[in-house]
Amino acid sequence: MLKALLTFALTRRPLVILGLVVLVAGGLVAFSRLNIEAYPNPAPVILEITAQAPGLSAEEMERYYTIPMEIGLATTPGVDVIRSTSFYGLSFVRVAFNYGVDYYLAYTQAAINLQQRVALPNNVQATIQGSSLVGEIFRYQLVGPPHFGLTNLRTLQDWVVQRRLLAVPGVVQVVTWGGTTKTYDVEINLHRLDAYNITLQQALAAIGNANLNVGGRTINLGQQSVNIRGLGLIQRIEDIENIVLTSQPGGIPVLVKDVAKVSIGYLPRLGKAGRDGEDDVVTGIVIMHRTQKTNEVLDRVEAEVEKINGDNPRISLRAITISALCSHFERCELAQGNTWRSYSTKKCYAGYLKRWIVPQWGKYELRNVKAIEVESWLRRLPLAKSSCAKIRGRDVRSIQPCLPT
Repeated sequence: MLKALLTFALTRRPLVILGLVVLVAGGLVAFSRLNIEAYPNPAPVILEITAQAPGLSAEEMERYYTIPMEIGLATTPGVDVIRSTSFYGLSFVRVAFNYGVDYYLAYTQAAINLQQRVALPNNVQATIQGSSLVGEIFRYQLVGPPHFGLTNLRTLQDWVVQRRLLAVPGVVQVVTWGGTTKTYDVEINLHRLDAYNITLQQALAAIGNANLNVGGRTINLGQQSVNIRGLGLIQRIEDIENIVLTSQPGGIPVLVKDVAKVSIGYLPRLGKAGRDGEDDVVTGIVIMHRTQKTNEVLDRVEAEVEKINGDNPRISLRAITISALCSHFERCELAQGNTWRSYSTKKCYAGYLKRWIVPQWGKYELRNVKAIEVESWLRRLPLAKSSCAKIRGRDVRSIQPCLPT
């Protein structure tokens, strides 16, 4: 058998060389598409289902929401284990599937079972969120000019930055930490309501109905027609104060400012975020979809961050930038004054893993190496050359190192 194989290889040299070229080309293509993960995901498909009903106790949430969802999800194909927790106003169900079950199949079957087999009270719709142990790929801090305020930073994060990052392909969620959520508070004086013969429900309904735009018909002006619109969206405190609640005999209107005090506040805080010497900042965490590749999604997120930092909106927010705290593949440390030096393991992971980390532990396998030990060895990499400096953002700068081959 071996003699026949050698005879064939020696007598069919062009065919053997062609096969070798095809093998090398296929290996290069596979290597270029190889997804190198710093922290591989060993867990099976896990879905987290939540339902909210404000005002209900944990026992009521367990009875009316948690148990029906558990029963409805029990027949989902491939389910391994179902765990649940009931809180005040919140029902949390965690469904773990067997290894090998496709994520989209599990997600689709769970959604169908929730729709067809589960009927929650008060038309509450359960939400499904795919869980990933290594989904966190990027962290950032929202930095503004002096005296801009945490409330304005949080508003910008919720209405601008978060929406733009959610539009990046591969990003499934952006979690916000820190800051204060802006609210418009209407403190109603019940004695004044009683004096004007207005109920609390009438006041709430009038304020809710006033915050909208309405459309009308058209007015013909020669050969053209003009659309009629009623603009009623609330933009300032004065708009809330001038909302009409009812009218007195004689046509005198009763406004909100006649029975209440309107002010700007923020929701009760359940915690705060800090960084270095700052004890209260606005930060965000970008979560990647379970089925995506970290290298590709992280590059798209960083590109979007650079676009956000480079935009010049009409409002006076030019100094606001997003500064990278520490991404999934990066270990950052302060060096040479105020310059941030970033070691990108997605570019040096394969080479330096063999040259620096593996020889140091000898017989130990890579899975026994802790993340903090990997980080300590990555800090021994050579410094970046000045020609490779890459400024990213305005307030925080990042230098990408030139790694030797």
